[in-house]
Amino acid sequence: MTELMIPGGGPAGLGAAIALLLGGNLAAVAATYRRSTQRGRLFREGVLLLVLMASLAFAVGALAHTPPDLSRALYAYRAEIDLLVIADAGWIAETLVRRNRRAHSLARVGAGEGTGPSASAGAASPEGSRPASFCSAEWKSGSRSRRRAESSR
Repeated sequence: MTELMIPGGGPAGLGAAIALLLGGNLAAVAATYRRSTQRGRLFREGVLLLVLMASLAFAVGALAHTPPDLSRALYAYRAEIDLLVIADAGWIAETLVRRNRRAHSLARVGAGEGTGPSASAGAASPEGSRPASFCSAEWKSGSRSRRRAESSR
């Protein structure tokens, strides 16, 4: 069986790492829940459920009369921790990709490569203080509806 080696070692180091993993997930869910989409909220609720299930599985394994082979008693706990680490890796990768795309799109807008007729000129939008590039979806949808009206004639 492979053992996890943590700097500072021993059961206290492992316990601190698990507490950091579970507590960090709880903090991340609490910090990002409100501003997430419906799909993101479902994911965060799943992460919260994994944290609660792992905590309960550990408590049951630690407080129950465990057999001499502790790995059997903590099998569900270890499986849930593995799933939580996999979910965290996916969450971090998705966040990094989203930030990279956002930075890339902001750089394109700053270089004058935005969409719409007034985005390259840098003119202000009809809403006032927002740049025209943030209104590109409105402009695109308006041009689509104009094209549809012209094609139906």
